[in-house]
Parts: sequence; structure tokens; C-alpha cells
Amino acid sequence: MPAQPVLQRKSPKDMELQVRGADPKTAVLIRHVGIGDLVWHLPYIRAIAAASRNGKVSVIAAPSTRAKDILAAEDCIDDVILYDRRPRRTEGRKGSHRGFAGLRRFARELEVYQFERIFLFSRRYHHAILAWLAKIPTRIGFGTNLRQRLFLNHPPFIPKYQGPGVGIYEEATALVIAHGIVPSAVVPRMKVPAAELAFGQDFIAALTRPTVCFAIGTSEKHKHWGDERYGALAAELIARGYGVVLLGGPSEEENARRIVAGVPEAQRAGIQPFTRGTIMQTAGILCAADGCIGNDTGVLNMAAATGKPAICLLGKRPLLLHDPAIRCLDHVPLNQLEVKDAVAAVTSGISLRR
Repeated sequence: MPAQPVLQRKSPKDMELQVRGADPKTAVLIRHVGIGDLVWHLPYIRAIAAASRNGKVSVIAAPSTRAKDILAAEDCIDDVILYDRRPRRTEGRKGSHRGFAGLRRFARELEVYQFERIFLFSRRYHHAILAWLAKIPTRIGFGTNLRQRLFLNHPPFIPKYQGPGVGIYEEATALVIAHGIVPSAVVPRMKVPAAELAFGQDFIAALTRPTVCFAIGTSEKHKHWGDERYGALAAELIARGYGVVLLGGPSEEENARRIVAGVPEAQRAGIQPFTRGTIMQTAGILCAADGCIGNDTGVLNMAAATGKPAICLLGKRPLLLHDPAIRCLDHVPLNQLEVKDAVAAVTSGISLRR
């Protein structure tokens, strides 16, 4: 006897929307706080928007994702709503939505939008409570624990990812597949406006090609490869005919200075720091360059999302498996990764594209 299909119970709000023939007004919440975390979700934000009111969604994300800047290039975004609950330790401040009082206050802010559906890319039960407090009728989330499921009401749920890769992308993919948003995993791609593309071309115009970007920033010191190693890598690549761009933020200015100082003076015309621009100017430089190497997974994910080869100085950490453009150097701990290994990876993987 053939197996019977599993019927999903629909909420009254779902049935009302179906009768009206209207797609629901939708929010998407991204739990994780990094730039790379946002980049991983880009294809799924677009896919959810395609099945939402007017082909758009609102995105709820931490300020450190730089969502307002990155999503400004997307035509499927209604609003970017910043949820400032727990800033990174390096920011040295308290979040404006911290604690249960902040959660309730933010829920009242969300209630004003009158969302009809929310996708929670999160395992945290307090995000499900947030959606419930905001009176959002359809609450979709991972449901990897019972506490979260108590405040979700639209299965199927997904199991916790247990593989060798970074679970954030894998679980996001599992959720949208389970809910019929996409049939299979989608490799992230960024949209970069023409002005930033032109900026990137102008910035690297004086450097030799191929030009390789170094992603020198990191949110945690133990994930940084070391300025001395970066300087030695830059010197070796410049000697082999590469141009080098150092990509970071204002907090990496001193790192960039030390890296440049590690390059012989006669070679310094071949290296250019960029630590004071916008995140989308950084994206423009990545588009103009020929590839990227470094330990900053945010910038590396942006590089791959612009279609460029990206080499991650990873060490013994979960792998980046979502994009074939990314190669992870993980054969030894990061502090044992030698300059010669990075040189070999660049010279074999990053070349001038004509």
C-alpha cells in the first residue's frame, strides 16, 4: 500500500492568505553577527522574498553584519531592522536591546510592522519568543530544541548540523529546502553597485596584475595569522609579480602598517592598504582584484560571493564548504601554517583573469 502524504497543519492566518491569494508580509531574522554570516544567507533572503508580499522581505540583523550597506544593493528588501542585543566583545559597548527588557522592547518595535510571517535562521529559543511577543502569526525556524519549538508554529523543523563544515550555512540551507523555498543549496553571490565597481578598478589601477587581496582583519586574536607572516607573504608575492591590497577596517590600521613595514622598501610600490573605506568599496576592490587570501572569513566570503578565488588561512576550525571558490588551508593549526604554504596556494590558485 503506498505511503500516505504527510499533511501540514495550516494556521488560520495561512488559510486566510491562501483565500485572498496574497503572499504574506515577511521578515527574516539572521542570528549570527558577522559579515560572512549575512553573505551566506543572501540567496535565501532573495528566495523567501520571491514568495512574499510585493516580492520583498524585511531583514532583522545585528549592526555588525553591515546589513544596511550590503543589502542596499538588493531590490528585494523592504527594511533592514537592526537588532542590537549582544555586540561583539571587541566593540566594547552594551547592546541597546540587551536582556529580557530589551527583547520585549524590540518585540514592540517589530509589532508595528505587522509582519504575517517570519523565518528565524536561528537555534536560539529567545528569537522564537521574540517573534511570538511581536504577534507574528506564522513563525518558522530551525526547531532544533524543544524550547524553541514551543514558540514556533509552522513545521517542518530541521536537525542540528553535525558535519565538518560551518553549520550556519548548512542549517540555513536545510530550513529553506524543508519549506520548499528552494530545491537545493544555492551558492551565495553579492550584488555590487556600479559606483563601487568603478572605485575598485581605480584603486588597484597602479598595482601589477594579478592582484591579490589580503583579508587581515579578525574578530578574535587567536584567528589572526600574524603581521610578520603577512609581510613575508606580501614580499614573496610582489617579487613574483603580484600586486597586493591589504583589506581591513580602522582597527586594522596598525596591522597594515606593520605588514607594509615587513616588505622591503624597494617593493612597497606593489602593496596598498585599504582600511578606511566602506564595506561596499571593499566589495568593489574584491571584484576588481584577482583573488583573496587571509583569515578574515567575512571578507573571504565576500570575495567568493563576487566570483573570485578565496584562500582561507583557517587552521583547525570548521570548514567553509558552501562555495567551490573557497580553499581552506587546514592541514595544521593556524600558528603552524607556514608562509611557503600560503605562497603555493596563491600561485596555484590565483592568476590573472583575461
